[in-house]
Amino acid sequence: MTKLFSCLAALFLALSAAAQTTVTGDITWGYRLDNTFADDENVKSIGTGSAGNYEVAIKVPADDMLKGASINGVRLPVRVAEVITAASVNIYGSDKKSLLTTQSVDLAELKDMSYCEVKLDAPVVLAEDAYVAFVFTTTGSTDGAKNPILYDKTVKEKGGFLLKSGSSFQDYSTYYGAFVLQVEVGNATLPNYSATIVPSSGQQTRQDLENTVDFTIVSDGAIHVTDIEYSISVDGGAAESRQVSVDIPAGLKQEAVIPVSFVAPHGLGEYKVEMSVLKVNGQDNSKAAEVSVSTFENISRIDRMVVMEEFTGTGCLYCPRGWAGLEKAHKAYPDRFIGLSIHQYSNDPMNYYEYPTLGGNSVPRCYFNRYSGGDVYYDILQTVKKYMEEVTNVEVHATASFADESRSSVVVNAEVTSIVPATYSLIYVLVADGLKSNKFVQSNYYYSFDASSFSDDPDDPMAKFCKGGIYGTYYCMPVYNDVVIGSSYDWSGNQGGSVTLEKEQTLTQSFTVDMPKASDKPELCEAIEKTGYDVYAVVLALNHLGIISNACRVKVENTTGMAPAGVGVLAPTEESCYSLGGIRMNGKTPGINVVKMNDGSSRKIMIK
Repeated sequence: MTKLFSCLAALFLALSAAAQTTVTGDITWGYRLDNTFADDENVKSIGTGSAGNYEVAIKVPADDMLKGASINGVRLPVRVAEVITAASVNIYGSDKKSLLTTQSVDLAELKDMSYCEVKLDAPVVLAEDAYVAFVFTTTGSTDGAKNPILYDKTVKEKGGFLLKSGSSFQDYSTYYGAFVLQVEVGNATLPNYSATIVPSSGQQTRQDLENTVDFTIVSDGAIHVTDIEYSISVDGGAAESRQVSVDIPAGLKQEAVIPVSFVAPHGLGEYKVEMSVLKVNGQDNSKAAEVSVSTFENISRIDRMVVMEEFTGTGCLYCPRGWAGLEKAHKAYPDRFIGLSIHQYSNDPMNYYEYPTLGGNSVPRCYFNRYSGGDVYYDILQTVKKYMEEVTNVEVHATASFADESRSSVVVNAEVTSIVPATYSLIYVLVADGLKSNKFVQSNYYYSFDASSFSDDPDDPMAKFCKGGIYGTYYCMPVYNDVVIGSSYDWSGNQGGSVTLEKEQTLTQSFTVDMPKASDKPELCEAIEKTGYDVYAVVLALNHLGIISNACRVKVENTTGMAPAGVGVLAPTEESCYSLGGIRMNGKTPGINVVKMNDGSSRKIMIK
């Protein structure tokens, strides 16, 4: 008896999922169902290369959903209306030759890059497969006359693009895509609930972090969909059931986009996400067994800092552009941008010649992450954004403090974590902010320029150096930030050393950087002292190609008493542990843990 009830339950479930309804009114069918194709980069045009007679068709299959329905109209895609001198619609039987009906088209109804609605005087009932053709003639020598066929290059389904040559049709769908013609179908019998999820492959996700990806749901159901229940499995893990509200009209290939959030796996490289629609409006989905498999590329979870090494000088007339570029990038990306302003112009009281010129000594110029040069102001935000989005496998943290009360040197403790085996060279740099002196006089080429010649934004930093700006004179005295005042470089090269790490390994290193001496640079030292020693330490991690893979910038604390490099500096200790959601935990758990240190800093630590 128990087995009988189980069989009956399975039967009722199948019947519920397979329930069908005949839709009242017309629904749109086609290989591409967007309401417009204008401005769609996936829609291209093609033709025979000359004006003349064209007949382009698509196959309309009389499958379970469309069999017995009627074709009541056609939506014709038109590229250029004025080149078409004659047009009609032909519908053929399954042999592609038997003409079932023909309908002339009023040329006055045609519009450029638009659909033309044509209602059939004699609708065609789909007892078997049919072929719907747009028949037209073009004249002229324009590209619109020679290449009038519009197709979607992303939809390559057999029967989606047939072009008549002589007395027969040739199928070009696998070569080019689908002709974007659509048909209006009446009396279609559709499953009540029939939804699937379109795979969303080729995207990148961030390792160990929650990522949000847009997935498209396609419904072929007879009933308006208001909510769905779907399952999701990430990288072979256990399936999780979720529910989401949607608004999908009844009809064929109706779509909705839902954002799906999931934590990407720890391993780098490709992995799969499997999804299926279980229920629609609380009822069983007829396509619940269809699993959508998406492939993603998992990249490092680590944010990449962008370092701009800007070469400048107070005597350089054009160098205010670099000043403005640094300020602009800091404002736009305060947590991802690091500026190093290197003064190497003659008679500049902020000169720092020990820093390498990186391929030249002309100013103004700059390098981004030591990839290549770029302009110090123009397009700087686009350039920084581009490098921010690049992948890195190394994370850099640091603490810094003056070595003693004399503030003659700074001890920098660097912590480097790599998620892959690698060796990195470390460069230590000291920069000062807020420097101002009547000895720091900047030449300014732009004092007579209108600010609008650079930007319509009145807050653009270059406006300060233009006519009417606070620095809008031939000689001016701006406040200088990001000024390099010391580093691990000497005349023989970088002395910062290197670290070699295994996969998921963290190493620490300490280095002492000298501050400038008053005997050598009195004006600079006086300006630094007036800021209250507003000094920062920057640590650069360079890969084997000499590219800056990542970096960090930290405030040099005015506390003293830190040991010099090589004496075994006491590293900060862990104080408390939190989840990514901010919940305090008794100890570390598998996954990412946010650990607060006793020096006030925090770190993300991965536990396998």
